Amino acid sequence: MRPCSSSESPVSLNYSGPKFLNGIALLRAIAVLFVMYAHLVGQNQYVILWPKQLLTEYFFEPLNIVQHGGALGVAIFFLVSGYIIPYVAQHETFKEFALKRFFRIYPPFLFSILFIAAAFILLAFLKVKTYGFMSSEHFIPKNIILSASLTNYFFQIKNINSVAWTLAIEILFYVWISLILGVLFKRPPFAILVTFTSSVLLLGSKVLFNFQGELVNCFMFICFMFLGTLIYLRQAGLISRLHLVFWTALFWILFLYHVDLHVVPPAPQYETPGYAASYGLAYLIFVLAVFFEPRIRLGPIFKFISDRSYSIYLFHGTIGVFLIGSLYAIIGIHLTLILAFSAIFLCCHLAYKFVEKPSQVLARKLLGRTDSNSLSRSVVKDV
Repeated sequence: MRPCSSSESPVSLNYSGPKFLNGIALLRAIAVLFVMYAHLVGQNQYVILWPKQLLTEYFFEPLNIVQHGGALGVAIFFLVSGYIIPYVAQHETFKEFALKRFFRIYPPFLFSILFIAAAFILLAFLKVKTYGFMSSEHFIPKNIILSASLTNYFFQIKNINSVAWTLAIEILFYVWISLILGVLFKRPPFAILVTFTSSVLLLGSKVLFNFQGELVNCFMFICFMFLGTLIYLRQAGLISRLHLVFWTALFWILFLYHVDLHVVPPAPQYETPGYAASYGLAYLIFVLAVFFEPRIRLGPIFKFISDRSYSIYLFHGTIGVFLIGSLYAIIGIHLTLILAFSAIFLCCHLAYKFVEKPSQVLARKLLGRTDSNSLSRSVVKDV
């Protein structure tokens, strides 16, 4: 996992990296807004507003978008990671890649776990109803430790932070890219074939042997994330258009087949047509961002949201659902939503300023890098 020399890969000769920085930033902002809407408005029984009805009747339902856009937002995040991570990994040593990804993911996530646990304990002590929190039996030391380490999924225990399942998939994708990086840029068709074959074998273990391990379910989303990697490889000139179309079709088929077997019995939010529509629209949005990058201008509001998208993603549910559930009957839903979103952005700004950014600075210091133009400080972030 080192920078490729000009003799190793055409990337060094013809490609300097992602060409749509504004597009990536905009996608990250759009993705987190979809997730916020789904959790705080779309799926919230206390929010009954005419804009919500209009979106449901004229956008989500006609297009068969599941989870009120939540799946759509997560899918956009996955595609961004699928595109960015190979480029990042290619230009860093294994130590740099591992250290930066660790400090990018874990300090903010660990802080979110401690924040949620502390908030629940305080509210329980004050005898305040804990809207949006898990029940008290989840907040025991064992579950807190398993949640903080993301190992809870191997013990069939829900994470204290409900959005953490996507982080487990992100980390698995980092590991997979690390494993195939030696051939990804030297022999990209072979790396693609290895990824596809591994996914097929894992799926086969589920079909033939009823193997229900988390690795199988996670690899369902690795198939989808790899669609972003294919676009990156095509932009880098490492695969032809024919290869892009051919492998994109195969990975789509495999992903949807994974989805079809993901939940038994199927739940509405996991049904294949809804997932196909939601993730298909995310892919279309992603491709359009690539195509129209020269015309994309990122305003200050979207830049603010994009820069803080990871912190917003981690904290919005706990803060927003609790405030909405606690206040809507007292001050009305309109004022409650204004207060909830204001509190979310304020708290997430503080988390970004005092946890997320310092952890990235620490990673650079540990690596002996203090340059302000580091890739990690640019808009090209992996989550």
